[in-house]
Amino acid sequence: MTDDKQNPKLRKKLASLEKRVALIEGLAELLRRYPSLASGTTLREMSGGVTLDLGRATIRPVWKDRARLRLEWDRESFDEQASLEERIICDDVTPLSDDEFWNLLKTVNQDDETETDEDEGSEPQKPVF
Repeated sequence: MTDDKQNPKLRKKLASLEKRVALIEGLAELLRRYPSLASGTTLREMSGGVTLDLGRATIRPVWKDRARLRLEWDRESFDEQASLEERIICDDVTPLSDDEFWNLLKTVNQDDETETDEDEGSEPQKPVF
């Protein structure tokens, strides 16, 4: 067996896998911290990994110096032509307090209800959380 210190390709592949594991563990920890999220969300397998679909918004694990859980508007719910920066609601929900986290999600749902109420003949959607 080859020592990984002497095989740069192996080191690079292992580092990539470790990052992917950290991203998935971040989502799992969020669900452990907020178990009620499980009933109103869906795990989605995307080309870049697994995301937590909240309806109009998504919690996407990203790697920026460390694993982060970014809350962003869904492309279909927002403007499909919008840049990523325009769609980001919160760069990382991990350090938020419980109150900050739930208030942020309520804001996302309130935006959804407001938009639905303005549509003629549409029933307002119930908040997910």
